[in-house]
Amino acid sequence: MNRKLVVLAVALLAMAMLATPVFAKSPNKFPATAVITGISGADPTTISYRVTDDGVIHLENFEFWGPIVLSVDGGPIINVAWYDICSGSYSPGGNRGIYRFDEVWTIDGEAVFVGTDHLVCEGELLTETITSMHSHIVLHGVGDYAGQVLEFWMKPENYPVFVGTWLKP
Repeated sequence: MNRKLVVLAVALLAMAMLATPVFAKSPNKFPATAVITGISGADPTTISYRVTDDGVIHLENFEFWGPIVLSVDGGPIINVAWYDICSGSYSPGGNRGIYRFDEVWTIDGEAVFVGTDHLVCEGELLTETITSMHSHIVLHGVGDYAGQVLEFWMKPENYPVFVGTWLKP
């Protein structure tokens, strides 16, 4: 009987040790905003565009870019250049588009954040008939920004402002 209690105690202790978080410095999460200030360019030669028999429009490799103003609440404004490669589809029957943007954000010409933006909207992206959109961006820092994460959401009432957080180690 005592042996069973010892084994049970050791098992519980081992589980508690595995469940204990690593003693690392906790990250700091700051409220942040990113404001799209425009689209400064696009490369229409990269777009692969097709329409299926049921009228669904499929878009691949749409490359475009522009500026964003990034800021942490109470902190300085950072001018960022973004570059996107967009793929997705639009169904005219439901007037709904679902897109994925592979993003690179640069500061002073150096890539500092990479990740994706998932966007769901009413309207078709290329004809700019969007009447409503919900967007979620997650970007991971590289180089000097390694270990940092930007996470933003954009809702119709916020356009063109992404609202979210900047996670810093």
